[in-house]
Amino acid sequence: MAKRAGRPSFGIEANLDFVRYTFAAIGVTPYVIVPLGVGEIRLALDIQGQKAAIWSGLADANVPLGDNLRLGAAIRYAVFNQSKIAEIEGLETLIDRSAMLAGGPWIQAVFLEVLRVRAEARFYSLGNTAIASKEFAMVIAEQTLFRLGLEVGLTIGKMELSARFFKVTGVRDDVELPYQAPILHRDYLLSRLVADLGVSWKF
Repeated sequence: MAKRAGRPSFGIEANLDFVRYTFAAIGVTPYVIVPLGVGEIRLALDIQGQKAAIWSGLADANVPLGDNLRLGAAIRYAVFNQSKIAEIEGLETLIDRSAMLAGGPWIQAVFLEVLRVRAEARFYSLGNTAIASKEFAMVIAEQTLFRLGLEVGLTIGKMELSARFFKVTGVRDDVELPYQAPILHRDYLLSRLVADLGVSWKF
């Protein structure tokens, strides 16, 4: 939906991302863009995942540095549905993740009005994770990771094709991480180097 100067605009974005080592990440994001002086802030509810949904509140503010260059910062607060990770002889093993907080700065350039290049640095604070069944229970302590990213997007009408490349650092334990980090999600943290292809639609 096109913006009108000085007035909020509303829209919905749907995404399908093919992430390394996982099935496709599917999501929908209703959002509002509010002008603030020379800049703007984007407020969104981001719903990602398949069987176990991840609900995120997202705030993303930016200011122009030129005609085709913007500098911004984003913050995301995500909550996870409790999910089942195993069932053996009728005994279920459940996982319950605490909320995730992520955020950091980004810079983006647009060329020829259709080609978008974005670089970002982001932290991920992964909360405590509880795993329990009738036979046992354990808790994985919170940890903080860091991710550097580069994204290239090509707009075709209301559709955007994108390729994203990320480097993840600060992992405490490779065994613990898959139980804490989101999997069927665009914010994929389970590999040190990550590449994915995606398509999104704006309405």
